[in-house]
Amino acid sequence: MSSATLEVWEQIQKLSKREQEELRYRLIREAWPESSESPDFFIAPVPMAPPGYFENIDTREEIAEENEFARHSGIEVPADLE
Repeated sequence: MSSATLEVWEQIQKLSKREQEELRYRLIREAWPESSESPDFFIAPVPMAPPGYFENIDTREEIAEENEFARHSGIEVPADLE
């Protein structure tokens, strides 16, 4: 390797893990802009659910009922966990 490459490598090693990840992400985005296809090894971020998305899935009463059914299921709690 050239001395310039070694110097860059040494500087990268001095960065924190988070800084190394940010640098890697930036270099990948520069190499493959949005207009082109992303490489297979680049994983797109998972989209977040909008606020309130899970709000009306189960009511407190339904959750309490499911918990009660679970308590009375046929599975016994080990004695050392009680």
